[in-house]
Amino acid sequence: NTADYMNKCPGLHTEWEWPEGACPYYKTAYKKFAKTFTKHHGSGYRQIAEQIKQNLLLGEDSGGNEVDARISHDGINHFMLPAFFECIYKLFTEEPRRKVRLVIRTFGSDLSDVANAITAFAEGKHPLYPDFRCPELVLKDENLYRGRWGPSQSVEHEVSSVSNDEQFVRPSHVYHLYEWNKNDTDYDTSVEQMIGACVAQGDAEVLQVIEGVNQSSDQNGAAVCIQDDYNFWASHNYAPHAGKPVWVREHRVGAHHIFFDDNIHNDPNDSIVAVRSEICDCPGLFQSLSGEEIIKMQGKHVVRVPTVEPCLNRKWFEMQIARCEANRGKVIDEYM
Repeated sequence: NTADYMNKCPGLHTEWEWPEGACPYYKTAYKKFAKTFTKHHGSGYRQIAEQIKQNLLLGEDSGGNEVDARISHDGINHFMLPAFFECIYKLFTEEPRRKVRLVIRTFGSDLSDVANAITAFAEGKHPLYPDFRCPELVLKDENLYRGRWGPSQSVEHEVSSVSNDEQFVRPSHVYHLYEWNKNDTDYDTSVEQMIGACVAQGDAEVLQVIEGVNQSSDQNGAAVCIQDDYNFWASHNYAPHAGKPVWVREHRVGAHHIFFDDNIHNDPNDSIVAVRSEICDCPGLFQSLSGEEIIKMQGKHVVRVPTVEPCLNRKWFEMQIARCEANRGKVIDEYM
């Protein structure tokens, strides 16, 4: 009896810390059944799965009108989570207006589709936001990049100013951004096979692109998209330091980077984000954090996304940003 089983099921756990004696389903011997979880072991949660499916239908959101194909590829479901657009809408319309940069990161080959959906939203084509117009979020090919880890020999690091109590280890690889190439969008393309000019390499140059520093007049936008280096992450056994890099400044005021991903784990040896932290008293010089240190960034600079949450609550991303800003403010206050 499904109703009886539902009553016996524990509440769906989506928090960062796991209860004692529990672990993620995908880390058990039943991992191969994870995609059909609510049809067997998790049948008690089937109602939640059905609610999520309902929430992702265009349904009444379309107002009975035909929806732009960039917003819905099949005319039935939202291509991207409505909660994502709700958050972006709030960030770009709230007063007083603050400077916001949207940086899309993916290991996949879907970057163009995502960029097209955001552009449609910025042009007022999303059925939930027909009056929204934001030229800053219209994405063109020059706003798309391919990120790859590559040898660091060509990047000079000023290490002489590092204080005696800081230890700087010169990285064997640094991050590079390459021009987007419509003819090769495969995530599997290695850095050696990359076609297109390298437009940034190393922390300082990549950060200028991400933070929109010194943009030319034809790049005056508020969004960029980056296809990250899956091969490098996989070849390093999915270690956090080899994943998608994000840069944090823990000791001074500056751009606050917040990285959302559903593949961030409370595990020092298994996570998708490579946090690079600015060295104290040495602005502009960054050092990779260990897996243990990255875990401490949760709720400040990185946010694990249990996808069920934003599927059920369209305000979820906004709530996490507010939480991260509050937590980072406490850290900054300690150093001021």
